[in-house]
Amino acid sequence: MTGLGTIVNAGAIAAGTAVGVLLKKGMPERIKDTVLQGIGLSILFVGISGALQGILRPSPAGLDRLFLMEMIVFLVIGAVLGELVKIEQRLEHAGGVIQKRFSNDSRIADGFVTATLIFCVGAMAIVGSLDDGLTCSRTTLYAKAFLDGIISL
Repeated sequence: MTGLGTIVNAGAIAAGTAVGVLLKKGMPERIKDTVLQGIGLSILFVGISGALQGILRPSPAGLDRLFLMEMIVFLVIGAVLGELVKIEQRLEHAGGVIQKRFSNDSRIADGFVTATLIFCVGAMAIVGSLDDGLTCSRTTLYAKAFLDGIISL
């Protein structure tokens, strides 16, 4: 079923958040820091291996780099387009609208922007969703669901 990875990921985020709210006091700060550092390393590994998978090819002389210039050009184009359409400012504006609508508590807007940036606009979310929709491959979104569930806790 197309979209199952997205449903699993959203469920993991909701479950992690619910457990985190129930715990209230949460984990000790030192445990949180260590867990988040481990998750950060995991995400770095996934990102680097995914990027290298498409641009490195074994050869008799070692590894040949493919599409290196294209990668640089598209990273620059993506950064420029993101700034031109003012993605970050639009997210902050949406958070402000939500804040005004539901409460005067500034934590709601901050939480919305933070959650959007963490869970919705990362490379794993975009590539995983494309993989799920185009090829029914859910591996990336399942890994993201596991990481997001822990992060949201």
